[in-house]
Amino acid sequence: QACPRQGWLDRRLRADRLETQGGDLDARIRGDIIHGALGALFEKALGLVEHAEGDSKIAKSLADLDEAPEILFTYILDHLAEHAPWLEREDATAGQRRHDLIGMNRDDWLDWLSSPRPMPPSGRLGQMLMAEMELHNAIPLSIEWPLNGIDITHPDGRSIRMNGYIDRVDMVKLDEFCNSESEPTIAPLNLSENSEWNPQRLILIRDIKSVDGPRSNGIGDRHRKALFDELQLALYARAWELAHPGDLVIGAGISEIG
Repeated sequence: QACPRQGWLDRRLRADRLETQGGDLDARIRGDIIHGALGALFEKALGLVEHAEGDSKIAKSLADLDEAPEILFTYILDHLAEHAPWLEREDATAGQRRHDLIGMNRDDWLDWLSSPRPMPPSGRLGQMLMAEMELHNAIPLSIEWPLNGIDITHPDGRSIRMNGYIDRVDMVKLDEFCNSESEPTIAPLNLSENSEWNPQRLILIRDIKSVDGPRSNGIGDRHRKALFDELQLALYARAWELAHPGDLVIGAGISEIG
């Protein structure tokens, strides 16, 4: 005899099969974990709190710290221990994602939880940390910087109000191109090599994306798409310049973590 509930689903809702909750980790949730792990790392290692701005006069990069990567990796693991309890599960999906994110099997992870200690960076998040420690000239200024309704006006009079968050903002250490003594004014849109305007700080805008891969023949595709097919990064760059007279955004792009 057919299940009455299934018959009701078939005839009234036209649902031939029951919906099932996918066991795999949703890409958005994985992205949130990566963003959160980076934020926890910067807060504990650099004192940089999400939604705030660091003081560019004293700000440092991870590469400038005299700290072992094994110590820094524990900040990431601490964050996962608090915000990703599903890493303790025994199922295959949790095992795959655990290995993907931190390069550990379940026994290793449970052992670390019972006795937290410095560990060699591994997995996707370990690779992110090691890449970060190679950036000597890019100093993080803000993580998840809030746009707070900044209005960007086009020369033809049209305008757009920006909300949301910029994943990451860095300052580039190239003092020979900056004039910290100049009057801070908003960077002109038509800036050229003949312009008399000089920046006080040089800025990078980075949007962080979690990706599966990419395949060897697709490396950089997401970055190129953001640059040439989308407006988001350009709007982020101009919003930062409007909110920070004297700053010039010299680069914007996608950081693929995968």
